[in-house]
Amino acid sequence: MSFIGGGLEMSDVAIKIKSLGAYYSQTAAAFHRVSGFGRFPEPEPPYTFPEVQTDDASGALSQSLDSIVSDVGGASVVSPLLLEVIDARLSERSFGSIALPEAYIGSLLWAAYGKRTKGGEVCNRVVPSAGATYPLSVYLLALFVEGVSCGFHRYQPDSNSLVFLPQIIIPSRVNDWFRTTHIDYTKAAAIVFIVGNWQGICPKYGARGYRYLLLEAGHMAQNVCLLATALGVSHVPVGGFVDDAVNTAFDLDTEKEGTVYSVVLGQLSQQRAQK
Repeated sequence: MSFIGGGLEMSDVAIKIKSLGAYYSQTAAAFHRVSGFGRFPEPEPPYTFPEVQTDDASGALSQSLDSIVSDVGGASVVSPLLLEVIDARLSERSFGSIALPEAYIGSLLWAAYGKRTKGGEVCNRVVPSAGATYPLSVYLLALFVEGVSCGFHRYQPDSNSLVFLPQIIIPSRVNDWFRTTHIDYTKAAAIVFIVGNWQGICPKYGARGYRYLLLEAGHMAQNVCLLATALGVSHVPVGGFVDDAVNTAFDLDTEKEGTVYSVVLGQLSQQRAQK
């Protein structure tokens, strides 16, 4: 029988570690619940902020796309297209009336949490994850997507596919699922919901695991937003949803997991559909 200093058996240490993991997961769940209470005032457009006075900078950073490309060594070093997409990304709250192509949704979900292949072999995901724990999952509410059944789906990264979830009922008013009210959800083509599983990361990283989980959700959402921009899909990230309504619909065990973020994808406008 092997021992560790202090006379503890290995099995005792394993139990202690497992108990700590459960404690940290419960702590994350408690904070998540508390942060979901109450309502908050919505800002009014045009969302202006007071000017902040800054010191004159002797070495001002480049602000134009051309100067940025030039400064880092030209187009052979950095893709001007990538910079154009970053520069063009903008949250939009009004959408068109033309359904999204199925291929768009497939690409957007892959950009969110898909797996990459190298040499024909599947390797890691398209977003960074602390300790490669990948504690997130993706749900899709398809409303106006060509070739995709209207309703809820769960994204499968291994096969880059969707599993239809007919047991989840579409709310009669999608708006009722959101506290953020100044968005035209009636013209949304689809909504991506990001669900975090704290038991998938907190046992390894303790209380800090919840932070890492949220950071990963941010990486995922940004990938979706950038590709949506490149495809001409209006979109807006939304953190103001009704936790209980969404989590209950997804049948989540809120001691272990919960919805942490969402991205609303709009239907195409006539102008963008013709491009």
